[in-house]
Amino acid sequence: MAGGRRVRPITIAALLLVLGGGTVQAVREWRDLWAEGHVALSVTEVVRLHGDRSVVVLQNRSHARRLPIPVTAQEGTAIERRLHPGAPHSLVARAIDALGSHIVRVAIDVDPAGGLNGTVVVARGLFGSRELPVETGEAIRLALDEGAPIETSRDLLEVAGVSEEEARTLALDSARGRALEADSM
Repeated sequence: MAGGRRVRPITIAALLLVLGGGTVQAVREWRDLWAEGHVALSVTEVVRLHGDRSVVVLQNRSHARRLPIPVTAQEGTAIERRLHPGAPHSLVARAIDALGSHIVRVAIDVDPAGGLNGTVVVARGLFGSRELPVETGEAIRLALDEGAPIETSRDLLEVAGVSEEEARTLALDSARGRALEADSM
């Protein structure tokens, strides 16, 4: 090099190592920030209601709160099937897998238009991920197909969730209402 210093390969390697370490640390901190505001949930049961409706009950790991998710009876049946080992995967889950991608997580959140919506985070390779908005029932089915975590915000769980005692009270009230309805017929 004319009039300049030559950069040694060891210097470039050290620089790349430092940059890689910084990237790993940034990803860890971002993940920790995400975890502070979000709660992991699992499907505990599917409750069938009168008519064409079901409710999927999601519960946080501490078992303190349950989040009821209204779905159609057909979606409820599909989710219920996936709670058993060896259940067949959906076409969407197989397509994601065939494209070399995988589901990182599923988020349940408030839809600005009202109600709840689901977001499926799909990753391919090390760095690329995409968020796909889907129906809440479809998001839960995909999470069960792939074994992906289901998450929601702490705020949503606090506002829309119910405690175990509240759930028992609601179940008793519902049973009493059905008994009175049956007696009046």
